[in-house]
Amino acid sequence: MNTSFKSIAITFVAFLIGSMTGFASNIHSAEITYRETSANVFTSTIRLIVDAKDSAMSVNDLTARIGCPDSALVSNLTLSIQTRKPLEGCKSLPSAWLLVLEANADLSNASFGNLKNCCFLRFDVTISNVDQFINTVVNGPYSSIYVFADRLGCGGMKNAETSIGGVDVSSVICCNQPTYRSFGRNDVADLDSLSYHLITPMESATTSMSYSGSYSSTNPLDYYDPTKKGVANPNANPPIGLFFNPITADFITTPTACDKQSVFGIETVEWRKNTSGVSVPVGRTVAYQTLQTVQCLTNNPPIINSPFSYSVCEGEQLCFNITTDDKVKVPPPPAPAPDPDTVTMKWSRGIPAANFTIVNPNALHQTGRFCWTPTPGQGSKLPYSFVVTARDNACPMNAVVQRAFTIEVHPRSTSTRSIDDLQNGQYAIQAIADTAGRTGVKHTWQLRDSTGALLMNSSKAHFASTGSFLSSKEIDTIVVGSTGKYIVQHTVNDDFNCPTDYFDTLQLNALGVIPVVNGNLKIYPNPVDQLLIVELQTDGLTQLNHVNIYNALGQEVYAETVKGSTLNLDVSQLMEGVYWIEIQNSYTYRQSFTVVH
Repeated sequence: MNTSFKSIAITFVAFLIGSMTGFASNIHSAEITYRETSANVFTSTIRLIVDAKDSAMSVNDLTARIGCPDSALVSNLTLSIQTRKPLEGCKSLPSAWLLVLEANADLSNASFGNLKNCCFLRFDVTISNVDQFINTVVNGPYSSIYVFADRLGCGGMKNAETSIGGVDVSSVICCNQPTYRSFGRNDVADLDSLSYHLITPMESATTSMSYSGSYSSTNPLDYYDPTKKGVANPNANPPIGLFFNPITADFITTPTACDKQSVFGIETVEWRKNTSGVSVPVGRTVAYQTLQTVQCLTNNPPIINSPFSYSVCEGEQLCFNITTDDKVKVPPPPAPAPDPDTVTMKWSRGIPAANFTIVNPNALHQTGRFCWTPTPGQGSKLPYSFVVTARDNACPMNAVVQRAFTIEVHPRSTSTRSIDDLQNGQYAIQAIADTAGRTGVKHTWQLRDSTGALLMNSSKAHFASTGSFLSSKEIDTIVVGSTGKYIVQHTVNDDFNCPTDYFDTLQLNALGVIPVVNGNLKIYPNPVDQLLIVELQTDGLTQLNHVNIYNALGQEVYAETVKGSTLNLDVSQLMEGVYWIEIQNSYTYRQSFTVVH
């Protein structure tokens, strides 16, 4: 929130023009990407953010190449400038400019030799005539910067396009104020999973910069750490330590030194599952990033409000609002309280099928609304992410914050079901769930009548395991006592709590009758663990009995012909579940039992 009045603004403008030149920061950030526009035809894109005074850089200051590190083949590329414009900010004094350069490479052209047969391609660029003075490294000023993008893999693992950066912003940050930046990228072409690391930046293909003192790629600047333990807490106010998220590339800290220019490299690795389901790297980029700390005595940065993480099931719509704020920094009396700053928002388009709109473009502090319905198959162990950038209108330098939002997409529980007719109004049911990467799989079966209402009258139909309309078994039997139409509902769920409902219909127009005359069948114990005793009481009749046992799928698991009315069966080798024993002589006798070990 800006509290500056005219005299302060004039002083700060002079500071930006004069003192910023003292930093000699030509390059705020640099990255190179590529995309395969057609078979073996590539476009390489270089994005530079530079000081306003250096916006006249020419292609002569850059050397772009394409090569095959495995074979030492390399060819130079011809660059052309596509974009040269000031970054969004104060129109009276834009502090940084964006330069975009491109080069094309048709590897089928003989001038590129055998590069088209290379599985490991590298696109790189060396930026010279930099005069880059950085007071957190040794042996400065540096005269060149080197960044690259690798394509790894052949065949189906070829990476058609690298991930690309989000919203372009200046590298200037305020000391003694929270810094929220996100260097997250978007892979809109392949939706590969991305991981990030802070690394030492490079001067050339073979030389890295060297940090001075205790500075390093993971500690590139001085930051607020009252405990002196080096333990980051990004949720503290202000943030403690330096927090870098390897999944979203959120960079959160509170810089304390107002005269430092830090530098680090950002390595982004793209991961894709191979045919064995194992994630392997298919692409890598290394970008260059600086951060310049200056005093911002008259302005507070805007705020992007939490929460920053969400979850959703495949096929369900997720919508949420992202709100902003900006606290007025009130000067001591007699200076009057300033007018509040406006806050505008943009997003990085990190999830291509999602929709992001500004609820009220004319609001003082804008609110963004995000909506997305992930499709079946988009469930992933790693979250999807996008970056929101909030900018106030304080001048001569807008304050900018960035935050990554993550969305975990959980896969739907799925199963394969079977219903087999065992005749005489009995049906074996089974559900086999997809358990890959899942825990806590649960099955629920329900019987409903033709109107869809739960079947409360168990005499019409019920599950053998419970005698009611409800079962939680993976394998069970439906016993139907009346003709008609029945709906069988199966619900499968797991610890992700993304259930799927399946509906099947049974239509019974007639029921068979099992004749039982002058006797009955008795089996015990039930449930049984090892020895099942079968008694056929037939008024003293002794005859041959054909004994069969079927599982709930109607598959025969035991068959024997015996004489006599008592039989001891060893069922210890049968799997747990519901079974049917059938005895045939002059009549047919059938009864269910349950094996429990």
